[in-house]
Amino acid sequence: MSPSVLCVFGRGIEKVEGVWEPTQAIEQLSEQGGHPGERIPGIECNSDDGRVVIAGGEYNVRAAVWLHDQGQPPAVLVFAAGRPNYLLSDPDPTLSEGKIMLGRFTQQVVLSDSTRVVIQDQNKNTRDDLVQTLFLARDNKLHNVTIVSVTVHLPRCREFLQSALAAEPSLACCRVEFVASEMVLMHYEPKLCATLQELLISKAYCRTAERERKGIEDLRGGRYNFGSQGYGFARTGP
Repeated sequence: MSPSVLCVFGRGIEKVEGVWEPTQAIEQLSEQGGHPGERIPGIECNSDDGRVVIAGGEYNVRAAVWLHDQGQPPAVLVFAAGRPNYLLSDPDPTLSEGKIMLGRFTQQVVLSDSTRVVIQDQNKNTRDDLVQTLFLARDNKLHNVTIVSVTVHLPRCREFLQSALAAEPSLACCRVEFVASEMVLMHYEPKLCATLQELLISKAYCRTAERERKGIEDLRGGRYNFGSQGYGFARTGP
């Protein structure tokens, strides 16, 4: 098998009783439209609250555990989730989404000595996550890249890939496969199927899909706001 990179995208972290954890399936955005940094109890995927959207950091980690355990361990395991704006006020300068996700991952996996672990701890958005991963793969002559994220996030990830390839043709040496974490979990954890099927047709999903669609539209039109928190594009609506 060719050398490979398994890359886990973020989707946020949140404090639960003072301890940082990957986000659950959904979250309630802050007033600024970004990750709140705190788990909000009692929210539901079919809430009419316009701030309730798909998150899914925990699903990405769980899916990555299953993918890691299939066949040969990856040459490089990347947690491409850095330190977006909502984490800047935390007193721990080493805090990043990737650090928390790696901690959860290693609770379930014994890493091979042959696998190099990379935490991209300065990234701010999905573009950073994707481009840094591709450069890492190219520079290390690793041509197979598997990227794990939630279903609703993947169309925008693919758009960033096309943008990256147009800007830097040398990255075309990387063969990129995007994998939806929900699909992995439906296969390996069938007890979750009903929950995930409900999630994928929920109001939170439809709301997030519209935000993602707007992000793709803004990217194609040169209006993408790379300085925003959370999803990295301007909020829709007032």
